Amino acid sequence: EKCQELVLADNKLTAMSVHVMGGLRDLRVCDVRNNQLTEIKAPIWFLPMVRNIDVRGNAISSPPMAVVRKGKGAVMSYFKALEVAAKTKKLSLNNTELTYVPNEVMTLKTVETLTLDGNLLNSLPAQIGGMIALQSLSAKGNQLASIPDTLSSLHALKTLLLDNNQLSGLPIPSMLLLTRLATLGLSSNQLVTPPFELFRSSTLTSITLASNPDLRSPPPKLTSDDARKADVIQFLRKEAMCIRSGRLKLSEQGAVTFPVEVLRVGDLTEIILSHNKIESLPPEIGQLTMMRKLNLEDNLLDDLPPEIGNCVALADLRLEENRLSELPK
Repeated sequence: EKCQELVLADNKLTAMSVHVMGGLRDLRVCDVRNNQLTEIKAPIWFLPMVRNIDVRGNAISSPPMAVVRKGKGAVMSYFKALEVAAKTKKLSLNNTELTYVPNEVMTLKTVETLTLDGNLLNSLPAQIGGMIALQSLSAKGNQLASIPDTLSSLHALKTLLLDNNQLSGLPIPSMLLLTRLATLGLSSNQLVTPPFELFRSSTLTSITLASNPDLRSPPPKLTSDDARKADVIQFLRKEAMCIRSGRLKLSEQGAVTFPVEVLRVGDLTEIILSHNKIESLPPEIGQLTMMRKLNLEDNLLDDLPPEIGNCVALADLRLEENRLSELPK
């Protein structure tokens, strides 16, 4: 009980007994370097006199090593946050240099708000789908390249904030199951096409898409920080509706590129993109073999791709007020 320094380095320890360690009330230094430990339980860190627990050379996952490296105070704050979260249903682990979401976080089944902003996460674990009470999940300012399909289990989720990551796409079939999702943050990612399929749901009322440098649609005036949310929603909802109706009408939207995402709709029969600023058509437009009407009046087209000849059903083509000097042969 009077032990002040405990040195157990260079052994093969796989666990530390809370019962035994809890009796060492005078312990100040604990050296367990180079063992086979994966966890140091919370009560050991809360021993009143302990100044340092040296866990180097172990594969510690709980608490996360990113927290351990910041010292005992940070570890105690981490465990206190978990304890409080069980009562308040809110957990914030912002700016803690986490490279993964700790397992003990995902055991908190009653948490409704989870914030993981400003860490070093490159993925979210599949097990996060088990946090079925989540209503708000924020992982802004990480390095996420994808999100797991298991998010589809979060049926209570209303807010999903993924701004400032490395996302190039989303698991659309899974996200369509998030029937209560109202707010989606996707600014400052690597998106090429917007998730317009999600707007088949009337619950999604807010989306941010600014600063996705390769985003082809919506037009820049709708993705800027100054854009009205209602205008973005309306644009994407029109794209979503073309899945059902086979018709796309996006006149006078300031579009500078053809919305290539609609090419996924193989049975599209009518496209009206008049009074925009579109400079070219993609060769893939030739895939729209059922398209009967294409209106590109008052744009900035210099030429047409020869693939437009594959649109064998096209009966109405409007190209007045462009910059065309010749038609494809």
